Amino acid sequence: GEEVSISLSPFSLVRNCKFQSTYPSLGSLSDFKIFKISLFAQGRCYYFGIKGENEHQAEEERSRWVLDISRAMRLVTQSLFPPYTISCDPLQSVASTHRRLMAGYLIHCDDGYVASILYCELHPHCEDKAKMVMYENEACQTPVMDVYITERSICC
Repeated sequence: GEEVSISLSPFSLVRNCKFQSTYPSLGSLSDFKIFKISLFAQGRCYYFGIKGENEHQAEEERSRWVLDISRAMRLVTQSLFPPYTISCDPLQSVASTHRRLMAGYLIHCDDGYVASILYCELHPHCEDKAKMVMYENEACQTPVMDVYITERSICC
């Protein structure tokens, strides 16, 4: 196969999967234990197959790969966040935070290859929509954007 170099982002997912059919160019895939890495921000998905001496060995090896990749992605993602705790208390010096329900850091996908760590606060609904305000940091001095959430909002 072709060698590909990818960067795993917080917007990636690794999981076991199974092919149900035979692809003539590849032969029978039922002998392989398959896992995939989905890169959501880039709209790509890569499949990997493990073939062992027996089915049990292949299953164990696939599980090791999936767990190791998942662990690496989790550790990198966690390392992006500054130390913080989720807050429900407003900042007395910032009036816009007085209706805060909760606030904390989130990862925002800027494009397919760049992510930002933004401090976000959720406000209660008003006139059929809730608002999430994103700031540069927990001082809440520099708003980056507002996101309005309605019953028709789609999370993607």
